[in-house]
Amino acid sequence: MIKKGFIHPAILLITQLIIEILVAIITETGLIIPHLVTTKTYSVETNVYLIKEDKIIYPGLTKTSNPDGVHKMTEEVAQLVYRRILSEGFVKDL
Repeated sequence: MIKKGFIHPAILLITQLIIEILVAIITETGLIIPHLVTTKTYSVETNVYLIKEDKIIYPGLTKTSNPDGVHKMTEEVAQLVYRRILSEGFVKDL
């Protein structure tokens, strides 16, 4: 029985040889091997309510790709929404 996680030395050697051959081909021919790129996209829905009238006065949806962090992303979204509702006259500047 082979232990889970065990890779036979012959398979490792063959894999290493294949990698060396590919590197030699790439170096010789200048080929570029495509690589995997992961993109994280976040959607944030914002609803500004007018409590006295119990209604939404500003609905918004933003999408952000590959943010530098959750804290920075939420600050940027909050600033964007604030500037937008100011420009559209929903609220007055403090």
